[in-house]
Amino acid sequence: MTGNRFLLSATPQFPQRVTVELTNRCNLSCVFCPRHHMTYPLGDMKPALFRKIVDELSEAGTRTLVPFFRGEPFLHSHCLPLLEYAKARGFAIQLATNGHLLTRELSREVVALKIDFLSFSVDAIDAKEYEAIRRGGNFETLMSNIDGLMEQRKRLGSHLPRIQISAVDTGMDEERNKRFLEFWQDKADQVRFYPRHSENGKFGSLHRPQKTKRRACSKPFKEMVIYWDGRTAICNHDWDRHSGPGTGEKGVMHVWKSHWYRQIRRMQAELSFDNHEPCVNCDHWLQYCHKGKIIGEMRKVK
Repeated sequence: MTGNRFLLSATPQFPQRVTVELTNRCNLSCVFCPRHHMTYPLGDMKPALFRKIVDELSEAGTRTLVPFFRGEPFLHSHCLPLLEYAKARGFAIQLATNGHLLTRELSREVVALKIDFLSFSVDAIDAKEYEAIRRGGNFETLMSNIDGLMEQRKRLGSHLPRIQISAVDTGMDEERNKRFLEFWQDKADQVRFYPRHSENGKFGSLHRPQKTKRRACSKPFKEMVIYWDGRTAICNHDWDRHSGPGTGEKGVMHVWKSHWYRQIRRMQAELSFDNHEPCVNCDHWLQYCHKGKIIGEMRKVK
């Protein structure tokens, strides 16, 4: 318990990494996605709110920005200008996409902006399997767009964005993982296998036996997640919170230091979750409670 309580006193004055959801709309319907259990209204963040959040975070000293969460970021009509705004203020930008909207022209702009990290959510190595998992997707389009980004990166002589190919762990055996890695190792900078976000409609639940004694999750002590409408989530496994405080009026730092957030951190430190969602059902704390732990199994290929 002493180690858990230490987290309370060691909480930084501002979050080290902030997720700012540009949109929770998506152009695919993946079989394992928590969106199927989401009741939150769909929408896009207003550019003025995004800029206000970015300005405040820049002044506070936050340096890592994740401008996506429950949706496809390139669906936002102002995505590129907003990313450019954030880059101009010194942020390292980490982005994930399903890749279907990443045209050659858009890829050129992404490379020119020097987006730091771009992860493609892929999951398969052939069209039949891919399109069964990522419903509404087209494997040939995805492959063409990934090739296009790599071509633009080479043409502009840039090592950015660093390209990751990811797969959700849907029960793939080791032989299939090996084939996936071999398929992508000459194309990407790294390959990563992520655990699922949730199972059985319970956000954060992996539905697996816990062999380790419960410990405090580091997420609420280091990071912050802001929905498209300015409301605050507990973490990136908190997909459907309708009651979180808003950052629009009093700002991000006010929420970070608010009674609401202090109570969330105390709940973690004391391991007293009651029926508080998503923490009570979450298994991902196993990966977040270790300092420097990389989430998911990463296979570095370059």
